[in-house]
Amino acid sequence: MARAGLRIALWLCLATAVNGQIVGLATTDDGSVLYFSTPFNLAGAANPTSANKIYIYDANGLRLYSDRFPEQAGIPEPIGTSNPWVSGDGSVVAYQGTYTTNGCYGFAFCIPPMTYTLTAIQRESAAPEILNTAAILSANGQYAVTPYPVLLDLTTGASTAIPSPSYNVAVTPDSVASDGTVLLHICCPTPEQTYYAWAPGAGLRNLSLAAGSAVMNDAATTVVYSQGIALYLYNLATGASYLFANGSAPSISRDGQWVAFLSPVTGVLQAWAVPAGQSEFLQLSSDPFGVASVVISGSGNVVYAVTGANAIWKYDLIAGAATQVVPPTPAPAFSATLGGVIGSQVSIPVTGLVAQTIAATPPLPSGLAGYQVLLNGSPAPIVSISPAALVFQIPWETPALNYATIQLQAMAANAVLQSAPGMIFIDSFLPRFLTTPCGAPVVGQCLVAAHADGTAVSSSNPAQAGEVVNFPMTGLGAVAPPIPTGAAAPASPPTVVQHPFVCQLVEVSGSSQTVLGDLQMLSAVIPPGAVGTYLVAARLPVAFGDTSYAGVTCQGAGYYAAGYLPVAL
Repeated sequence: MARAGLRIALWLCLATAVNGQIVGLATTDDGSVLYFSTPFNLAGAANPTSANKIYIYDANGLRLYSDRFPEQAGIPEPIGTSNPWVSGDGSVVAYQGTYTTNGCYGFAFCIPPMTYTLTAIQRESAAPEILNTAAILSANGQYAVTPYPVLLDLTTGASTAIPSPSYNVAVTPDSVASDGTVLLHICCPTPEQTYYAWAPGAGLRNLSLAAGSAVMNDAATTVVYSQGIALYLYNLATGASYLFANGSAPSISRDGQWVAFLSPVTGVLQAWAVPAGQSEFLQLSSDPFGVASVVISGSGNVVYAVTGANAIWKYDLIAGAATQVVPPTPAPAFSATLGGVIGSQVSIPVTGLVAQTIAATPPLPSGLAGYQVLLNGSPAPIVSISPAALVFQIPWETPALNYATIQLQAMAANAVLQSAPGMIFIDSFLPRFLTTPCGAPVVGQCLVAAHADGTAVSSSNPAQAGEVVNFPMTGLGAVAPPIPTGAAAPASPPTVVQHPFVCQLVEVSGSSQTVLGDLQMLSAVIPPGAVGTYLVAARLPVAFGDTSYAGVTCQGAGYYAAGYLPVAL
C-alpha cells in the first residue's frame, strides 16, 4: 500500500467503471468477517446454478452462507439471496430474497407480473425473522427502515412513520445510524439527488445538498457525498462541507474517521483510504483490472476490495498488509443465443482474465493463461485470450444439432469459486463472414476481404468486376480430409469444405435488393496453418450496377450470411 501526500482531489482524470459479479460487501467492526453476494458457485459444486448466493469469509476461510431464502407459506419461493448485511459485532445477519407473481388469477384476469422483496434477519442461533419488504438495518441491529419509509425497532416491535418530503423518497443504503437517524434522498428525475436527515424526536431536516450518492456514518455525525467525480465531507452538526478527493463509491467507518473510496490511477479505478479531514491518502490497490467496490470496517482498520477480475483483497490499514482472500473468478457473458459450428472458432465476451492478448499456436492447448473452456465437461482448444474476449475451437467430435453445456473455469489449484455453466447450440453448418463496421456513409457491416495480391478490399481499394476475391469465413463445417481437433490444416492435401452453399452479389436500395449475379465459388478450404477459420475464393459478377457498396448474401436451407463489399463503379 502506497502513501500519497498530495491531495488526489487535484486529479482531473476520468476512469471507466469496473464491473464485477461480486457485490454487496458487508463486514464487521473489526473486519474479521466479510459477507458478499454473487451468482458464483463453490468450485466443484455438484449442482451449480446462476442464482445469487451469499458467502461468508472469516478465520475459517470461505464458505457458503445461504443459497436460498427461508420458505414462506403462501408465497412463491424467492430465487436466490442477495444484499447481505451484518451488525458491527457480527451477532445479527440480514439478507434479502425476491420473488415474482405470475400476475394471473384463474383464466379471466391478468396483470403484469410483480416482483417483491423480503428481508430475513438472523440473530445467532434463533429462527430468522422475516420482514415482508426490503429493509436497511442499523449497525447495531436494533433498527430497520423500510422503503415507505418506516422505522422499525426490532427489539420492541415499535414502528414510526418517517415524514416523506416527496412521493419518490428513498432510504440511502448503509445510512441508518444506531440511534435511529436515517439519511433519505429524493431520487428522481434529476441525476443529482436531494438529501434529508431524520432522527427520532428531532424530525426531518433538509441538508441542502444535491449529490449523486451519499453515505452516513453510524454516529450520524458525517456524510460523504459525491458530485460528479468529486467527493465531499458534510458535517451534520454544522452543515459545513468541503471537497476532499476525486473519487466515487465511498464507504465510511462507524465513527466517521476513515473513508475508503475508488479513484483512478492512470485511467483505472483503484482502492484508496484516507483519515477524514486529512490529506495523507493511502493507495491500497494497483490492480491491472481495476477495482469495482470497497467497504471499510466499522473500526476503520480494514478495507475489502473487489477487483474487475472478481478477486477479493483484504487491506489491514494498521499492519499495512494486503491479502488476497478470494482468487480471481472468470465471469463470461454467455448470451441466450450463443451458438457455434463444429470445427469453427467461437468468441465469448469476458474481462479480467489477462491484461494483454495471449495467442496459442497449433496444436492448440486445452488451457491457456490458467483458464479452460469446458464443453459438456471436456476441455476445448483455446485459440486466444484478450482483455475483452476468449476464443476457442468447438471440437470436431462435438455432437451437432444439439445443445452443449459451456463453462469457463480457472485451472489454479486455489480456485474457490466458479461461474455457472451456460448453454451453446452446436450446428453442423452455419456460414459467417468476418466483418468490420463500414463507416460513413454506409451503416452496416463490411466483409473482411482481400484481393489476389493479399491487399485488403476497401473503399480506397475496391473490388473490381469479374475479380477473384478471398473471404475469410467461419461455420462452414466438415472438411475432407478431416483434421484433428486443435490441429492446424496441412499445406497438402487441401482441406476442402464438404457442404455446398451459394452466395450472390446484390444492389441494395432502401428495403429492396436487385441481384447483380452469383459469386462463382472457386474454392472453400481451411488454409494451411489455420484452426477453425476458412478461406473462400470467389469470382465476382462482371457488372456491379450503380452502387459503390454491393451487398453479399449467402442464403439457403438453414443458413444466412450477409455484409457489404466496396466495389468499383
